[in-house]
Amino acid sequence: MTSPVRATGVRLALRGAFPASRLAATGATLLASLGVAVVVVVLGPIVTLLLVVALVAAVAAIAMPGFLLAAYLLIPFYKGAVQAYLPIDLTVILAAANMLGAVPLLLDSRPLGIRRLGVVLWVGLGTLVLAGTLYAPDQALALRTAALFWGLVIMPLSVAGLRVASEPRLIRQFAWSFFGMGVITVFLGLSQLSGADRLVLLGMNTIQVSLAALLVPLIGVSFVVAQNRPLLRLLTFAIIPLAFIVAVAAGSRGPILALLVLAVLAGLRHVASGRTISPRTATGIIAAIVASVVLLALASAVLPASSLERFSLFGSFVSGLLTGDPSSAAGDTSSEARVRLLATAAQMFADHPLLGAGTSGFETLSPAYLGPLLADRYPHNSVLQFAAEFGVVGLSLFIGIVALAVTRPVPPTNGWTAVRAAFVYFLMNSLLSGDILEDRMTWGLLLLLLAVPAANAADRVGRGHRREPQRTEVPPRRSASVRPAT
Repeated sequence: MTSPVRATGVRLALRGAFPASRLAATGATLLASLGVAVVVVVLGPIVTLLLVVALVAAVAAIAMPGFLLAAYLLIPFYKGAVQAYLPIDLTVILAAANMLGAVPLLLDSRPLGIRRLGVVLWVGLGTLVLAGTLYAPDQALALRTAALFWGLVIMPLSVAGLRVASEPRLIRQFAWSFFGMGVITVFLGLSQLSGADRLVLLGMNTIQVSLAALLVPLIGVSFVVAQNRPLLRLLTFAIIPLAFIVAVAAGSRGPILALLVLAVLAGLRHVASGRTISPRTATGIIAAIVASVVLLALASAVLPASSLERFSLFGSFVSGLLTGDPSSAAGDTSSEARVRLLATAAQMFADHPLLGAGTSGFETLSPAYLGPLLADRYPHNSVLQFAAEFGVVGLSLFIGIVALAVTRPVPPTNGWTAVRAAFVYFLMNSLLSGDILEDRMTWGLLLLLLAVPAANAADRVGRGHRREPQRTEVPPRRSASVRPAT
């Protein structure tokens, strides 16, 4: 027989090798695996996949809403690569997942940060898009557009924006997700460079490739390099030149132009504020700029010739516009088409100045202005699209809500700095491409800025923004030798 001492020693050894927590985790994993197997047999693989996706979405809505909102806004950058593996449209899945954030939002007793004026402008825009269906030239198309705008923009972004803006850690989740998408795009783009064709990957078009790659310098400079992690800072500055190579290989001029304008505006704002920049950060930015120029010059031989030609044609086009020489501006058919679309939107606004042509009115009426071969769904300019389709009323609402988002104070943290930089970046890109009614990226970033918690928005304490301590005036004491007259 085994002695009690030996049996006790065996039990202690087993307990040390297999602690209770590990045994519980192993048992839970086995039960979960068995449950999934039973569900697959009973309900089938498609239903099981939907249940798993719903479970993951519910967990993400509770634990990682910042990542979930970023995944929703970044859909155009990866949907083409994953949609074939899903039985339901990915946009609908992530829209529903972000709507789950309404539960913790309702349970949160803290007051919402969004101002009353922001609510009025946001709801007013949605109402105007819906009202524009009443006088639209193609009411069936207008109703479909309005339904998608409410179902995929107004409702999910309202919930997710308010939820993510409520906590700094969620804003950090959001910013890291954007930077991660940029890094993935850069390394995948470098692996698929071709000397003949413009760079396309993950089912994106060339504009989306350039936009995604330039998230690396955008979020890297505004968020990542300020994390006070030397190795991370070094790696970020090393990837920035590679991001410009991928963006140039895509051949889209708009995102690069938007980033350059944003960099100039940020520099001017920084100088006007009188704040200083750390020597390490300044050295890293200068080194990244120099390395980008050098690497682009060295890589020009392996970059797509068609992409490089587009930049050359764009330079000639701008030069021709500035000098008034039509021959110099000829040849850049893409820029010429954009100019025609902008002129058409301006003419449509002049023809329908008060309320515009209605929801999706540009898509319906542009063939009459340009002919069926030159017409397009949208004018590639968010301001002129609102002017053409919703007149002075829509233009006023759009400019008002953008001005409110840009000028509203945000906490002096790197996460919020990245959100504001990303909003301005995508807003400027919307002046050159894209349909503003489908542009969830710009609307989502705008709503985050509108939903900054009021306490944080008013708190300007940070580097160079310290409040002076308030002093309480103390009345002078009366001298003991002086007595009041009786």
